Amino acid sequence: MAEHIEAIEQPINQISKLTEQKPASVNPVVWWTQEKEKRADLISNTATFFMAQQAEPAEKSGGKAYRKYVAELTLLQQILFYSAQAKKNNAVSNVAKLTSLLAEFKEVYFD
Repeated sequence: MAEHIEAIEQPINQISKLTEQKPASVNPVVWWTQEKEKRADLISNTATFFMAQQAEPAEKSGGKAYRKYVAELTLLQQILFYSAQAKKNNAVSNVAKLTSLLAEFKEVYFD
């Protein structure tokens, strides 16, 4: 997932640069947009996989196990949200948010 998050930043920068330059052809902008969307989809697919198959459900009375489960699902949902945001617009802030959320998720998941 980290690789895909890092890879989203380059298309965002290229799209911004190309739209400022007003290129003669829109083909490069379309290509970079497709690359950005492809990476965002890969992030979403990975987060969905973790939600469906890796986050182990815990009983509410499970104390620490339940808190870990809720934290994992919350972080994964936020990753899904910000990957969709990265797909919709060219804000580099989404990449920064995804990076920090992934770091938080790793801490919780490997605890």
